Amino acid sequence: MNENQDIELIEQYLQNTLPENERQRLEERLLVQEDLAQEFEKRRIAHRALDHLIAQHLKEHLKSLEEQEVEEETGAKVINIQARRRKILTFILSAAAGILLLAGVFRIISAGETPSAGLAEVYYEEPAYTGRRGSDTAGPEEDNFKLAIQDMGNRNYESAIELFKTIPVDDDLYLPATYYLAHAYYLTAQFELAENAFNVVTSRNDLRYREQAEWYALLACLQQNSGCPDHLATITGNPSHLYHEKALQIQRQLQ
Repeated sequence: MNENQDIELIEQYLQNTLPENERQRLEERLLVQEDLAQEFEKRRIAHRALDHLIAQHLKEHLKSLEEQEVEEETGAKVINIQARRRKILTFILSAAAGILLLAGVFRIISAGETPSAGLAEVYYEEPAYTGRRGSDTAGPEEDNFKLAIQDMGNRNYESAIELFKTIPVDDDLYLPATYYLAHAYYLTAQFELAENAFNVVTSRNDLRYREQAEWYALLACLQQNSGCPDHLATITGNPSHLYHEKALQIQRQLQ
């Protein structure tokens, strides 16, 4: 495999700019050259992920713009043309910036990350951290929990990990603390610990956290360069699951 030349051929193939005779030759080589086939598959997955994210990104920005205009029309019958133009320009610039960020994710995947880890990177979203408690009883556990939440917001993940670990199993805060602990492990690239912590949360079968924990356990598993069939089956086998469609997308992209 001539790496630079073959990568260029693969990119042209995926962008539908490769002449037909060269497409056929590349397809023949893919059947017999394992290293070339692996590179092709990695880049095919990256292209699919990028296409999906760009579409979602633009859709979200357009929806936001439409909602803002509805609010303005409700409050005033006349919309200033210059204001509308500025808003559209802001939307275009914001969307373009987002696409550049997504293209950066594509470069990460194409440059060497395994397909499964690259997909996890694409789909992971850090949650909003909130303090929740099942009772009104204050104490050192609640103080530690609140401090840990602050640390998560400030990206002091190592400190947050130590604080979350102080919450005892029989405390009302144990479940949210373990859920956030799993995210702290994930964000410090301790993916096996993250997966295990998310699994602890799912085992409690608490409807507030179960489906989110199942989803993030899948992503933590993918980060370990695994196909994660059990995690995928849990989510794809439940059509009403919050992350059913996203899990199906990952499943297709791993095939």
